[in-house]
Amino acid sequence: MFTAAVDVLDGEYRLEPTLEGVVLHLVSHERLSTHFNPHAALWTDSVMRAIQGQILVVIKNRCESTTTGQR
Repeated sequence: MFTAAVDVLDGEYRLEPTLEGVVLHLVSHERLSTHFNPHAALWTDSVMRAIQGQILVVIKNRCESTTTGQR
């Protein structure tokens, strides 16, 4: 029977006020369930960073287009 090798346990957004505006942080935690966790951890970290980076780009673009009146 197939079981998931990666479980995303939680995710959260955190807003950090700065002098220039606001910085949005995206944090998530996952659990690996494989026999090769050290190797899988490198790939999982890379994939999760890429996904989160794209999510933050979408949010940034939407926020900036809303503040400039574009849609």
